[in-house]
Amino acid sequence: MNRILFPFESCRILWNTQDLTIFGISFGPMHIVTYSITALIATLIVSLLAYYLWKIKGLAKKDFLYIHLITIFGIFCGARLFHMLFYQGFGFIEFFIELFNPHRSGFSSVGGFIGGFIFAVLACKWRKINIWKYTDCFTLGFGLAFAIGRIGCYCNPCCYGKHTIMPWGVDFFGDGPRHPTQIYDIINSLFIFTVAWINKSKERFFKINKLRMFDGSLTLLCLMIYSTIRFIIQFFREDPSIFLNIQFSHLSFFGMFIFAAIMFYRKSKSK
Repeated sequence: MNRILFPFESCRILWNTQDLTIFGISFGPMHIVTYSITALIATLIVSLLAYYLWKIKGLAKKDFLYIHLITIFGIFCGARLFHMLFYQGFGFIEFFIELFNPHRSGFSSVGGFIGGFIFAVLACKWRKINIWKYTDCFTLGFGLAFAIGRIGCYCNPCCYGKHTIMPWGVDFFGDGPRHPTQIYDIINSLFIFTVAWINKSKERFFKINKLRMFDGSLTLLCLMIYSTIRFIIQFFREDPSIFLNIQFSHLSFFGMFIFAAIMFYRKSKSK
């Protein structure tokens, strides 16, 4: 892979015109970026698959619409807030100003997890729905949706890796090949989707007698797998370190794994 085969400036912008005119009316310069389109497609994918599993569980459509819309909003706010606070140095006032700025990029997956979960908990309490029933439905489409979103990151390019001498390295900026960590994330996410899809409506994980399913089991298992692999991928990401080669994201994913592992153990014992 190299910059010649992957011209990032051209794949970053899907459509661009300096002066859009329709029926003689000028709308000025218009452009559509790949990142925004992949984010929109990812949102639609996770929504459709979540609703698909929601229907299989026999739950009410109206409850899903309320909970899911609130959760998506929480994911967006949490992902933007974490990125602006920890990676761009914005304060809370600037956050509310820049939250819906279409020209402002940058999201944190950890912030999205936290924001989405908090909003989902509140929404489920409001609709009197078991939070874990909803998160299992959301988990079904998460992997595929996240993989699609990372295509936008690759084309942007953002979330790139450190310099490497490996033959699959990609020269994003003309300063030498780097780890295509976006692709590593895509592989990880597709693996999560495969696990979730295989076990979406079974009573036991992979038909293993000792691993019985329960509300939240799909969510917690996939979260443990995802956070473990992301912890490893972070060593190849070009993110600032806080101690030796440890990054803030390492601590975040480690915390996510501990939370998921404890909850999985407690819920499996109480089943």
